[in-house]
Amino acid sequence: MSILRLTLKTSIADHHNSRGQTLNREDGFQLPLEGKLDALGNLVTQLAMNQKYAFDARQSTTTVEARHLIEKMASNSQLFGVRNDVIVIRGVHDVATVTHTETRKLEGKLDALVNLVTHLAVNQKSISVARVLGIRSSNDPHTNVCPSLQQS
Repeated sequence: MSILRLTLKTSIADHHNSRGQTLNREDGFQLPLEGKLDALGNLVTQLAMNQKYAFDARQSTTTVEARHLIEKMASNSQLFGVRNDVIVIRGVHDVATVTHTETRKLEGKLDALVNLVTHLAVNQKSISVARVLGIRSSNDPHTNVCPSLQQS
């Protein structure tokens, strides 16, 4: 007989026997009412503890299984070269090497760009800033600035 059924039968019998009399269990053992309440309290405590331990075991197992699954997915993605929306796990040294290599490439590109801009700036003929911006730098009439106006 399960513990839950025995507890239920004991509780029902306790309800009917409220005068402190003893109750016969199926195995022939007799408990006074106070002893039954203590036994019931102990049983409830044990059940609660068992459920807590079972929950903790399930939770830790789930965490371990999830971690294993994530690692397996990551290794498969690295093996087959899949990189879209997949968690990729790299070692610490791999990340440092990749970062250093990418940094060197970017520094090289930046140096080439600076050299190109410097070369263009040195070889460029100097142009008047006022002329480029369309600012009059003298008090001459507007016709002197614009040759098309001089013809009219």
